[in-house]
Amino acid sequence: MGQLQLEVIPDPAMLDLDPPSPNPAAFEVAPVPFSDSSVAMSAVVATDPNGVEYLFTETSGNSGGTSSGWQSNSAYIDDGLTSGQQYSYTVQTRDMLDNYGTISPASNVTVQAIVSASVSATQSGEWSDPATWNGPLPAFEDEVKIPVDVEVTLDGDQQCGSVMVMGKLTADPAADCSLHCDWVMVMGAGSAFEVGTHAARYPHEFTLR
Repeated sequence: MGQLQLEVIPDPAMLDLDPPSPNPAAFEVAPVPFSDSSVAMSAVVATDPNGVEYLFTETSGNSGGTSSGWQSNSAYIDDGLTSGQQYSYTVQTRDMLDNYGTISPASNVTVQAIVSASVSATQSGEWSDPATWNGPLPAFEDEVKIPVDVEVTLDGDQQCGSVMVMGKLTADPAADCSLHCDWVMVMGAGSAFEVGTHAARYPHEFTLR
């Protein structure tokens, strides 16, 4: 009688012994103050044929510091921290076959109280032009006001705490732009927040977050 021969063809995915790339992991955005009790960070997005998870580890041991645990999200916010205290974080990746990458170097951050200010446009112009504000540009958490009869063109990537539009805020018609803030309120007759019009569709990419 002949012999029955069985050929076992392994799943190529099971032959993967490599951790996600890049290795070691790295921060895309190193830890930065997000509020007076939190910090935010993100990792360089890693790739692997078997999927990727990220681990953000707080290494100082200071009060309130918390590690993320393994997660699919490449960003992490650590909350419940102490203002004025320094914290330290690393990031590591692994794939779904438990191939672990090398831990990144630690990155330090000091939690700071974020002081907001009220900033009002004093003339029409581009957001990025200090002359529009008669001084420094609006900063993170600042309360921005665009008065009646003033038109501000939102150019580039801008951030603030909030925007009150009583005049006009227009997305740059010549290039991509974005606005990162908690909220935008448009109020009053003739006020507008315009990203293109029905007659002239916006030809670029605009992000409000």
